[in-house]
Amino acid sequence: MVLGIDLGTSNTVASSLSRDGSPVLIPDAYNKDVQITPSIALIEGKKAYAGNFAENLFESLPDKQIISFFKRSFGTQDPVYFDDYKNAWFSETVASLIIKKVKHDAELYLPDGFKQAVITVPAHYNDVQRKSVIEAARLADLELSAIIEEPVAAALFYCNYNKKIDEEIILIYDFGGGTFDLTLITKTGNQLNVIAKDGVTKLGGKEFDEIVHNSIRESYQKSFGCSFPEDRLTANRIQRIAENIKIELNDAEIPKNISKWIMVGRDAFEATFEYDVYAQKANQLIIKTEIAVNRCLRSLGMQFSDINKIVLIGGTSSSKLVYNFWKQKVNEIIKPLSLGIVINSIGDIDSILNLLKAPANTIVINELRFLENSKAALTNLKSEVELLNSEYEKYFTEFNKIADDVQGIMQVFLGELLKAGSSVIEKKYHKDESCPLCLQPKGKEDLLNEIKQRLKEIEESSKKKAAFDSAKQTIITIS
Repeated sequence: MVLGIDLGTSNTVASSLSRDGSPVLIPDAYNKDVQITPSIALIEGKKAYAGNFAENLFESLPDKQIISFFKRSFGTQDPVYFDDYKNAWFSETVASLIIKKVKHDAELYLPDGFKQAVITVPAHYNDVQRKSVIEAARLADLELSAIIEEPVAAALFYCNYNKKIDEEIILIYDFGGGTFDLTLITKTGNQLNVIAKDGVTKLGGKEFDEIVHNSIRESYQKSFGCSFPEDRLTANRIQRIAENIKIELNDAEIPKNISKWIMVGRDAFEATFEYDVYAQKANQLIIKTEIAVNRCLRSLGMQFSDINKIVLIGGTSSSKLVYNFWKQKVNEIIKPLSLGIVINSIGDIDSILNLLKAPANTIVINELRFLENSKAALTNLKSEVELLNSEYEKYFTEFNKIADDVQGIMQVFLGELLKAGSSVIEKKYHKDESCPLCLQPKGKEDLLNEIKQRLKEIEESSKKKAAFDSAKQTIITIS
């Protein structure tokens, strides 16, 4: 039996197969109703606590820091925590506490136990980050059979329940608590192939939390006219409050402002969270995922309309803000097609994408391709025209230079005559002590020196003629 572990930035989940082959989630060993382990830890002296137990301890240990979002530090040598003994804790060490906790839960829950495990990693992780995950498993005494990319795991699950469609292109959009990951996958029968992937390591639900967290700080400072407390207990409390308010804003059926009374130390104050302000800042984060999606598609020369299915996974993807953002993008794409279909659900998006691939819509697709090809051709034509203008400018510049130096041009053609005269004198074909051209009395050496001087003078003119010929040849080539 193999244990599967989704080591998330915010939460960790473990699962395995029951005896009848159906998947089961591993519950917390001390609370069977809980199947999610928060990816957090708390260190007290020489004791370490992980998961739900650590989350419930921070009130009784107000001077201790909750260690979270350590997954973002995989592949670095930056400590995520220093304990009371000034020992540095790295992401691999903290992660091993979470892995050891879910391993313990699985050992108690599975009647037949398990021999090996598989852990998921973000698709955009490099080799160093992946080795950090493997090291965390080693520190937890967990034998790994493999690591699998999170979007690929989601695609495997999706394809297992969607076997009727033989061929399609799937976009796995994984927006989690701490990282954003995307993968483009082709499905052909039972075979899956990853064709491109992208992501952002430090982008997820944490950034949404910080929007609310900053709003709380501003409300406190406005109410009491002093800086916000920086003690660890307050930081732990506000972190949980901000996360809960974020979820309430994200899941609001009807957008509305939220007012909450918040207690910081002995101070109580009312904070109002304006939905429009929150949504505007949240959309700026979602746009960063759109940039990554477009970058990934461009790497293959693809467009959004080439995708058959969008699979949204990860905690942040469940936000209505994320869903509505992509719903609007899809509507912008299908509006010019006049298909008469309104998007109200993920199923509608899938229907639109499948409809665009259907044979009945080949005319529409061909028209779109014609427009795309026309746009590409016009872009190329523009660059060719710019090149032509540039070369003509060079040609006329050289032409004007030469035209302004008529005497120089004449000297070029006199050069051959002077060379011939020099040859005649050197070979003693002319024996008189006078110039054979002007008949002036001059010695042989004087004649040769004068010819050399004249040849030197017209050398520059020869260069100008060469430039003229080169420019002329360029124009002929372009034409």
